[in-house]
Amino acid sequence: MSTLGQFAAEMKSWFSQIDPLATTTLVQRAYRDIRKSRDWSFNVQNGVWLSPSPISTGTVTVTFLSTQVACDATAYPFWAAQATTAPPLCPLTQRQFRVTGGPIYNIVGFSPNTPSPGLGTITLDRPYTEQSASGGSYYIFQNYAAAPTLDFKRWLSWTDPINDYRFRRRNLYRTKEELDRMDPQRTSYSWPYIVATHDYTLLPGDTQMRPRFEIWPLPSQQIGYVTEWLVNGEGGVSLNSVLPPQISDETIMARARHYGHQVVANQPNVDVKVKAWHLNAMRAADAEYVDLLNKDKMADNSIFDSLVNNEDTGPVLNGPLDANFLQSHELFLIP
Repeated sequence: MSTLGQFAAEMKSWFSQIDPLATTTLVQRAYRDIRKSRDWSFNVQNGVWLSPSPISTGTVTVTFLSTQVACDATAYPFWAAQATTAPPLCPLTQRQFRVTGGPIYNIVGFSPNTPSPGLGTITLDRPYTEQSASGGSYYIFQNYAAAPTLDFKRWLSWTDPINDYRFRRRNLYRTKEELDRMDPQRTSYSWPYIVATHDYTLLPGDTQMRPRFEIWPLPSQQIGYVTEWLVNGEGGVSLNSVLPPQISDETIMARARHYGHQVVANQPNVDVKVKAWHLNAMRAADAEYVDLLNKDKMADNSIFDSLVNNEDTGPVLNGPLDANFLQSHELFLIP
């Protein structure tokens, strides 16, 4: 299997009219088209999302319309210990905060050793809009999961290996509006079994925003959920990258020639006959590309077909069920 750099060199022999630096761009564009043409098995990745243990030790002081929350001496050691953590645990500034019975806030900052009324303060993502209080109980946890990669496409699987259940496939694509209907106050704490869309977030070190998802019911203990997802396949590919064996050299070159003929045909002051020849050659390259791509897709299916959806039939219930769930979600018992 050749590399993209070798394909770029071969393109120079096909199209001497094109700047050598441009052939690299055309080959990368061709390979991008192929990677995005289907859900290839080599675009499947897996990992873990670790739900950290909630923090509720000690008390906090909250102030109406302030973004600062101060902790007492009992809570401070627990906050400081989680200020910086190694993956897959997330630091305190990527977790959520709420006082007992209040709405959920995102923590966006932590300042240790701040003066009275506490030893440290966290910064919320928006002003605190409930009553000011001192010495109140609180809850720091994580129920938002950022996409594991920047070129994330969609979830394929979530499983809880400790409590022995999986997230039903349809529950990987729920929306925030559905959760607002089922639990607008987000008061349900249990074993999660739903992943819903939420917003976008910019993580430290990222150059672009990535989607973030809400996990429901809210996690109440530390568990590592084994996850599997698809990527678009646009990142992590260089001119010297090892390419997947399912994609043949001929397929990449056929698509690259499409762009090469297109560039030459659209150059200014090109002869009409030359333009017509390159347009015909582009259409021939397109036909060759479609045939070769279908063969590559068959080769990919022989390894495993990531397009297959083996969703169970029957009622939409799945995962851990208890009396609280059955009483509060009676309508969802209908198949």
